[in-house]
Order: sequence, then C-alpha cells, then structure tokens
Amino acid sequence: MKMRKSKRDDRVRRGAQSENPKVLVVDDDLEVTHLLAAALKECGYVVLQANSAAEAIRIAREETIDAALIDVPMSDLDGFGVLRRLKENDEHLVVVIMADYGDLEEARQAMRLDAYDYITKPFDIRVLRTVLRAGLKESSRMPTPHKRASSAALTTSGR
Repeated sequence: MKMRKSKRDDRVRRGAQSENPKVLVVDDDLEVTHLLAAALKECGYVVLQANSAAEAIRIAREETIDAALIDVPMSDLDGFGVLRRLKENDEHLVVVIMADYGDLEEARQAMRLDAYDYITKPFDIRVLRTVLRAGLKESSRMPTPHKRASSAALTTSGR
C-alpha cells in the first residue's frame, strides 16, 4: 500500500518549523472571520480567511496550513464536511470546530472526525488561542518561540 505524502512532510523537510504557524479561519460570517483573524495575527499567526466551504477547500489545496478554525453551519457545506475534506488533504492538520451552541452529539461527531477540539460561541479568545497553541504543539507544528505556557487557564477542553 502506497502512503500519500502530506504537505506537512514537505514543509518539515524544508525547515518550515521556524515560520509562524498558518491558520485558516472558516466562517460564512465576515465579521467573525475578520475578528478572529485580527486576534490571531496579534499572536503572531499567519491567518488566511475563507467565507465558504468551497473557498476553504480551495485555499487548503493551494496553501500549506498548520491549523483550521471551522464554523459548523455554513450555506454550501457544513463544517464537518469541510473537516473531512481538509483531513483528506492533510491528516495531521489541527482542526478546531466552532459551534453557535453546545451540542453533545455534534461534539462527538467532531471528535470522531479527528477534530482537535470543539468550542462554542461566544468564547473567550484566550481560550481559543490556548486550544490552538496546544494543538499545534501536540502536532509539532509550533515553532519554538511560541512554546511558552499560556496564561489563560483552559477549563472547557478535555485535551
């Protein structure tokens, strides 16, 4: 059986671990994507934005991304469909699912599809940054300067 090489493998070989992590924010609400992008850029992340599932999938094919924040309800394909497609492209991608309300079955589905975490809106941006940092560190995609411990306590995640 031939194993498909991921973009992550190429990136690691090229020494990209010294670059700031690249995060794709996917939400059909323009205001949400802009707010999240601004907050993550302040933390030193390179942020790409998509306002539809199709746009997110296109960006993930064209760019090497380290993590994705994906909203569940979208008009063209739900966040779980986007998660499946992005994981097909890169099985090691750190994905955080964002939902408008907490739904236990939805959270279980996210974990079954290999999301790193599931968070509900509204959320404290410090919690999101902590979750993202932990996921990137766990996947070895976090460059050394960002590996410092977070000041925000994470109480809503099981990871």
